[in-house]
Amino acid sequence: MQEQVAAIKTLSTALDAVKEMSMNISAAAGEQSSNTKQVSRAVENVNGLTQAAAGSAEELSTSTRELSDMAQGLQRLDRRFKTADGAVSTGVART
Repeated sequence: MQEQVAAIKTLSTALDAVKEMSMNISAAAGEQSSNTKQVSRAVENVNGLTQAAAGSAEELSTSTRELSDMAQGLQRLDRRFKTADGAVSTGVART
């Protein structure tokens, strides 16, 4: 009978250890899940920022092209109003 009591105590101790390990595993899995969600949110934020930066770069590129076109137009107008001797014409005909 004492052997059975000793076996039951040993079994009880082992079950308590398994219960504690199971609780530790459950807590670790919960932390891992929480951390995974945080990483996922961070990646989504980086993705959004990347897309916003790409959109801004495209707008900047378009604006740069438009400014370049305007500058070229101004250069053409400037050449149009210069006379052969380099004097600037007002565009008004002289009489």
